[in-house]
This record gives sequence, C-alpha cells and structure tokens, in this order.
Amino acid sequence: MTKKRVILMKIAVVSMPVVPGKCMDNFKTMKKYIQQAKEAAADLIVFPQNALTAYPLGDLWLDREFCIYADSFNDQISALADDLAIVWGNVRYRGGKCFNTAFFASRDGVEIRVKGFDGNLCNDPRYFDKIGGGELIEYKGEYIALNFHDELQMATMNITLDASRYSILPKGATQVYVNAGGIWQDTDGMHLFDGRCFVTKGRTVIHFSEYENGLFICESEGSKMIAKTDQKKRLAYLLNEMKKSKKKYAFAANDCFSRRIIEQYDCTWMLKEGEKEVSLRSIGWDAQNDPVLLCDFDPLQLMEAGVIESADELSVDQLIIAFYEQTHSIKGVCSRLIAFSSFSRNIRDKMRDPSTFVHEIAMVLFRYQKKRYDHEMEHSYIEREIETGIKCLNESEAVRISE
Repeated sequence: MTKKRVILMKIAVVSMPVVPGKCMDNFKTMKKYIQQAKEAAADLIVFPQNALTAYPLGDLWLDREFCIYADSFNDQISALADDLAIVWGNVRYRGGKCFNTAFFASRDGVEIRVKGFDGNLCNDPRYFDKIGGGELIEYKGEYIALNFHDELQMATMNITLDASRYSILPKGATQVYVNAGGIWQDTDGMHLFDGRCFVTKGRTVIHFSEYENGLFICESEGSKMIAKTDQKKRLAYLLNEMKKSKKKYAFAANDCFSRRIIEQYDCTWMLKEGEKEVSLRSIGWDAQNDPVLLCDFDPLQLMEAGVIESADELSVDQLIIAFYEQTHSIKGVCSRLIAFSSFSRNIRDKMRDPSTFVHEIAMVLFRYQKKRYDHEMEHSYIEREIETGIKCLNESEAVRISE
C-alpha cells in the first residue's frame, strides 16, 4: 500500500461562477466557502481573479462609485482571515486610480500584488492603472508569490489567479491556480470560463478540476492525471449556467442543430419563443451578426459534444471561417484544415488541388471580413498569404495521402 505524503498546508481552492457586477451576491458566495474551508481546518483558501465583480465589465470600470463600492468588500473579506489565509482578486481604488489586484490576507495583515496589462478579455490600459512591487509572502513555511494568468516567479509556492477563456496547464512548479467559472455574453454570443483549478507540488498533480463549481480541499500528494476536456461536460456546464442566469433564451428560427441540442442536453427551457429575451444561433461562421450559443467551440469540439454527427454537416466555407477565427491567417487556416481533413471528405477532395483551394479560402475570407467586420483585406497581404498557404498544403502529409 502506497503511503500518502502530506503537504505543508491544507489548501482550499474555489471554482465559482462570478456574477458580473453583483458584488454582494459574489461576496455571500465567498463567505459561504470561507466558512466551509474553516470547518475543514484549511490553512489557505484561494478564489479567482476579480472574484467580487467579474472581469469583462466594459466601461462599468470607469464608474468611480462602482469601483469604490467594489473596493469596500476587501476589508470585509480581510476581517474573515482569522483562522486561515484568504487569497482573492478584486479592484483597489485609491486616489482616483483603479488597480486590478490580488490580495493575501492573514492574521499578520494584508499583502497585495497589482496586475499588469494583458488585454485578454478587457482593455486593461483603458480601465486600470498599474504599479510595480509585490514581495514574496512568508506563510506556513512557504515563500509565496502572487501571480496572474500564466506568470510564474521564483518562489516555493506560486498562487495564480485568473479570469480567462484560455486557462493554463501546470508548469512543473509548486503552484495553486484558480480560474473564474461561469458564463459571459457579448455581441458574438455566449462565452465560457472553465473554472479550472489545480494544485501541484513540482510535477505531481494533487488536484485538477474544470467545469465544476464548488470548494475543493487539497491536502495529500496522491498523483492525479489531467484528463482531456470532456466537451459534453463543457456544453452541459454552459447550458446549466445559462439556465441559472434566469434570462429567457431561445434558439433562432430554423436553427438546424437546435433540436439535437435540446434532446441531448434536456434544455427545453430554450424553446420559450414567445418570452425570449435573447435569441441565439447554435453555431456561427456565416457572417451573420446574431449572437451564437457555441461561439467558443471549434468544429472538432462540436463533434465531440454531439452537436454535429460528422464534419461534413458543416460547409467548407463554415470550416474555413471557424479556423480563421482561431488563427487569423490563411496559413493558419490551411494548417487546421490539414489536421481536420481526416474527419471531412469534402476537405480531402478540395485538397487535391492546393492552388485552387487556397485561392478559394482567400475569397471566402475576403467576403467574410467585408461583411462581418466591414473591413477589406489588402490585396498584397492576400497574395502573400496565398503563397504561404499553397506551400503549407503542398508540404502536408494529408495532400500526399489524398493523391
């Protein structure tokens, strides 16, 4: 029998859907989890970045009164750090400046680290200020660094807060990582925060979870495997968070995949056409401006989630646009099409004539950019991209197999 080794601290990580702009609601959720962590005798509890406010709030960040209100919760959370340390993300408003900040509160006081600018989901330079600093924090025998997104510092433990659609994987260090959970809607459609949490000691993974809300206690070094993301679980999480939001969603008329989604995921609540507030198409990539339910899912993920039964249910044009939205270059589209060609007979047929196919790709994207973004690609740029795209297809193993 393998004996479990005990790590220095009992760590609680929290995956929570952060409700945009609802500081009191989010505070009540945090307070509940802090109490649960105390009852479990945890030494440390970690929440995501912007746990009180959510991150992509647009120009609400320019509202002075809102920022002062959000900042007022930091003292309330600090007051709860009696039997354990609490780490969370929130804004700090001082002297007319708003700082996106990570907080570490314990009996010894409060330490902070201000986030730099990455512009991932939010125009950081427009809304936030930044300052240097942020020393290592000594706690329970560890020297702890506070980080955001993919940062890593020289420390015995890195605590990383995130609020990103693109969460990270362990980097082989002793690390506690917490990403925000829940959903976020913009003009493109519905977006997912995966709520990913992991705790590692060196290369040993102690805890790993995603698309699962709740508090997780981590105290032993039982080695865990990082499984491939389950796309059905991911879509179920999205739909469940939409249902909890109490908005009235409906599929757009004549949506060809809506019935399949409703039957597989038991979401008949999406059918309330007469009461709808938000009408969604299931998939995009057709230059329409309606919001899209599955705008964060690529074609392969749609297959794995059971939304499409084969790649050829999507047109070649839709696949081209889908891969362009991921890569933003014709060469990138060609690379994705090569990888995807084993799933699509239509793509394999097109790839028999690389030159003609790449010119077709360029024309599809030229029309898409003009209609979707009111922007025309420069002809010199298109010509360069066509040349690299043809070279990419000619050199691919997929082309040699198809000939």
